[in-house]
Amino acid sequence: MSDRPTNPEQRPSSSGISSSPSSDWHWHEREGSVWLTCDRLANWPHAFSTRSSYPDRPDRLAPVQLGLSGETAFAAQQVHGNAIAWTDVVEFPARSNSSAPLPEADAVATSISGQSAWVMSADCVPISIAHPRAVVAIHSGWRGTAARIAPAAVASLRDRGIAPADLTVAIGPAISGQVYQVSREVGDRVRATLSDVSLDPEFPILLPDPDPDKVRLDLRNAIARQLVEMGVAIANISISPHCTYSQPEFFFSYRRDRKSPSPIQWSGIGLR
Repeated sequence: MSDRPTNPEQRPSSSGISSSPSSDWHWHEREGSVWLTCDRLANWPHAFSTRSSYPDRPDRLAPVQLGLSGETAFAAQQVHGNAIAWTDVVEFPARSNSSAPLPEADAVATSISGQSAWVMSADCVPISIAHPRAVVAIHSGWRGTAARIAPAAVASLRDRGIAPADLTVAIGPAISGQVYQVSREVGDRVRATLSDVSLDPEFPILLPDPDPDKVRLDLRNAIARQLVEMGVAIANISISPHCTYSQPEFFFSYRRDRKSPSPIQWSGIGLR
């Protein structure tokens, strides 16, 4: 993929976010489109897009950002659930039939070379899971995290003979725990998906909020702990240091902009 990094001085600050080192994540630009990649996924074509790519869809982003065909770039109708749509099982409409309904799922998975899986987000967490035989793109807001969509994807891979310990995961740009204020009920629903044993203080899930009825929720740390409980090695998980809410020059944020429907950024991963 012949792209060039953007000016390093333009990289957003990672201050205040529990994450992997910024050196694990790299900016790229081509044809006016800017996106991030993660070193952990160097063996797979992948991208975490920014607002610069809007309103392009996966069929246009895949050739530019992944070097894969746009005809085999798949996305689903996201419904904040925990369903996984495998491209060899679920029927996706033909590219020429743009009015046909997409399957409802918040994770798209493929085991077919040349295909790519995509999800969209604007504060929710985009997750890319990779194995030499299959890849999964996941959209996980607080509802999807409470519904354990990331563990469901790992279980689906395991059902296909892929061990969780052999997976590599990149958790992309999303609203950070430092600024994501939710009700205590929402925080407790996400917290309830984790065992006490997995609650590493280095990966806090719930942070204090000035409002006694609220908490700050770190979805990416919660997802990382869910994956570890499923058997994914913590060393194989990279968490982006980028916050969609705090970095408006790079990302759309529904919580910040309060636009409905919100502009979004796409994230995709494929198999060469």
